[in-house]
Amino acid sequence: MSASTFTSSTFTLRRRELRRTWPRRLRFSGTTATLKPSSALAAATTYTATVAGTVTDTNGIALGSTATWTFTTQSSGAPNLLVSPNDITNAAWIAAGTGCSKTNATTLTYSASPCSLFQVVNVSTNSSYTASVTLKLASGTGDFVANGIFTTAWVRLCQSAGVAISSTPSVYACTVSSGANAQVLMEIDTDGTAAGTMTISGATIHQ
Repeated sequence: MSASTFTSSTFTLRRRELRRTWPRRLRFSGTTATLKPSSALAAATTYTATVAGTVTDTNGIALGSTATWTFTTQSSGAPNLLVSPNDITNAAWIAAGTGCSKTNATTLTYSASPCSLFQVVNVSTNSSYTASVTLKLASGTGDFVANGIFTTAWVRLCQSAGVAISSTPSVYACTVSSGANAQVLMEIDTDGTAAGTMTISGATIHQ
C-alpha cells in the first residue's frame, strides 16, 4: 500500500458506543501500515477499525470500498483458561459416569452412581492457579461434590473431602500449584448416593 494515502482520516479506530475516534499513531514499514493506539484500550470493549476506500497501492490503484472490522478487548484481570466456562455442553467439558449427562448449558443431570464433569486445561509448570465455580442444587438430595484442580495423575490437590451443596448458589474455590504437570483439571464430582440435577456457572481457572 502507499504510505502517503494513509492519514488520520483514512485509517481510524473508534470505540463503538462512544462513536468517536480513538487516539492512535500510524506506522509504516515498506507497504504495510500499522495503527497503534496512543493510549490503552478499555477492557471488554468493542472497537471498529476502518480503512477508507480512497487509500491506494503503490501503483495508485484505490481500494475502492471502505474496509471495516471489529474486535473486542479482553476483560480486565487474568484471563480465564477454561473453554466455554458458562456452557458445559461445549465438547471441552466431559461428562463421565452412568446416567451422567449435560442437560443444557448450565445443568448437569446425574443418577445414583458417581458422576464427573471435567475439563482439561494446559498450563505452565510450577505455577499457582486459582479455580472457582458456582454450584446450585436444582433437584434431588444427598449429592456431594468436590471442586478443584487435579493433576493429570488424578491426584486431588484441593478440597479432598466432599462438600454438600444446597439450593442456594455457592462459590467453591481453591488455589494450588501446578507442580511439574503441564495440565490441570477443573472437575466436579457427585458421590453416587442419589440422583438429581445441579446448575453450574462462572467456572474459572486463572493464574
